[in-house]
Amino acid sequence: MAMTMPRIGGLRVRQTGLTARVVPGGRALRRPVQVHAAAALASYTDAGLISDEERAALAKEMGYTKIGKELPDHVTLNTIVQTLPKEVFELDHGKAWRAVLTSIVSMSACLYLISISPWYLLPFAWALAGTAFTGFFVVGHDAGHRSFHKNNLVEDIVGTLMFAPLIYPFEPWRIKHNHHHA
Repeated sequence: MAMTMPRIGGLRVRQTGLTARVVPGGRALRRPVQVHAAAALASYTDAGLISDEERAALAKEMGYTKIGKELPDHVTLNTIVQTLPKEVFELDHGKAWRAVLTSIVSMSACLYLISISPWYLLPFAWALAGTAFTGFFVVGHDAGHRSFHKNNLVEDIVGTLMFAPLIYPFEPWRIKHNHHHA
């Protein structure tokens, strides 16, 4: 069933609906499509066609406290990056290796906890272990973005070793993930 939003600035936006497309042979296929109200109104908000009051009403309707306006034309990503301190862009090898050590110690402690826990505490031990294993992904993610170490070989080795317990191949993930960010 399609949900509709109330009128905002004279617009009525459908959140779900059907779309038709023609396939070879002249047949039309209909398939459900999810349309977010924010995406549907993007062109109107970008052009500044809704007032501040309508923007506030849209934010309230969507469950947000506010929806911001577009950045001025003179503000670019480069100007924002230039305002950041230089330390943000420097690699800290000590911090990186402490993250590896913290992940390994946490995982080891959780595996020990699982081995000694009575059956009724195992769900809590598993949840804690899942949280500890997240550290492995975080370190591997940093290695995949080339923000772990200055040496790419070290990053590839660390990323592969950190993803191995997760049973996830590092190199294909790194390529696809960096393509996702491109």
